[in-house]
Amino acid sequence: MFYNGIQKYTAPLNLWELFENSELVKAIWINDYQLINVHEIPDGKLTKNTWYGIL
Repeated sequence: MFYNGIQKYTAPLNLWELFENSELVKAIWINDYQLINVHEIPDGKLTKNTWYGIL
C-alpha cells in the first residue's frame, strides 16, 4: 500500500482494526454465508412481510 499524504499516516495498517467489531467482520468476510434464493420464495410471501420486500 502506498500513502502520499502530507501528514504522517496514523490509521491502522491491519484491515480488521478499522472496524469497531472486528470479530464480527472477520466472521462475515471469512466464513461461508447463508444464501437465500429469493426466486424460490413465492411473491405472496414476499409482499406479506415488509422486510422481505427489501430483498
